[in-house]
Amino acid sequence: MLALRSARVAAARGGAIGREIVTLPLLAARLVGGFATPAGTDVLYPAIQAALSSESFDDIGTVARLPGMPRAVLHALDSAWLADLDLSSMAGETPRFGDLHRIEIFVRDHIPPAHMLPRDLRDAANRRLDRARSLLGPVTLSGVVDVDPLWRPLLNELARVTDLTWEQPAPLEQAWFRGPIERRTATTPVRTSAEASADPKSEVIEALRWTRQLLATGKVQAQDIAIAATSTQDWDDHFLAYARSAGLPLHFSHGVPALSTPEGQACAALADILANGLNQERVWRLIRRLPAHPYASRLPPDWFAAIPRSAGLRSLDQWREVLAAARPRRDDG
Repeated sequence: MLALRSARVAAARGGAIGREIVTLPLLAARLVGGFATPAGTDVLYPAIQAALSSESFDDIGTVARLPGMPRAVLHALDSAWLADLDLSSMAGETPRFGDLHRIEIFVRDHIPPAHMLPRDLRDAANRRLDRARSLLGPVTLSGVVDVDPLWRPLLNELARVTDLTWEQPAPLEQAWFRGPIERRTATTPVRTSAEASADPKSEVIEALRWTRQLLATGKVQAQDIAIAATSTQDWDDHFLAYARSAGLPLHFSHGVPALSTPEGQACAALADILANGLNQERVWRLIRRLPAHPYASRLPPDWFAAIPRSAGLRSLDQWREVLAAARPRRDDG
């Protein structure tokens, strides 16, 4: 998905008008029309879980209800679909193929109608190829090194009815493809380097030093610098703290924790009161985190004068009484 988003950003920066950048499953869904969409993990996983708990199996029955089995079955089905294997014709060859076919039937029957399995989506798209020229227009495969066997028949049929071109690096050969191929000179790989750090905190410091060094040269724009990780939670808190002190306005593409912002902390303090009730500690925590305008500025600077710190103040009536009793001790009344 990152490559898809990057291609869309590049098209937008290039001022491309009328260009749509989609994956092969989304291309097929566009041909099918209506509300058709590829069945994603969020739809397939619960259906596979239900199939494993309700169906009987010949080969995987003893492990069907073990943790991790839905994920393993999803991976197996996905591999079979992308390889364009017809599980219905292979069901009699081995018990495991029969079990996978049984799960496939269950999943197909229990997912929402608009969500389609990959082979079903491909076949439905093939039946609407006569509309490809008006629905798709010219199609270019760009940034694709290889195509899974599942989508090859659809692409060959598309090449027959509309303008389909595949941009490929020069060394690659795809004998199965029947459409025109445009050879592109392979780009020279950029030199990469790596440095080892002791812990996430040290890595963050080095990453920020590297960022500032790039910006100081004046040869790199800020929007062209990216700091990435396969999983970011170990570094997020350090980046939030050190980027602020370094004066580098980092953009977190995956979002920042709500509690890392003053507004989020104020919301958390208010939620604590609403969920657990009033007491003096919770009210103090909320007031300390309120923004000055328009909330905190409405409170007298000495609103807390003469309020005993040991008082629980667990109800609204108790707060009214103690604030009224302390009024003579406050400068603003």
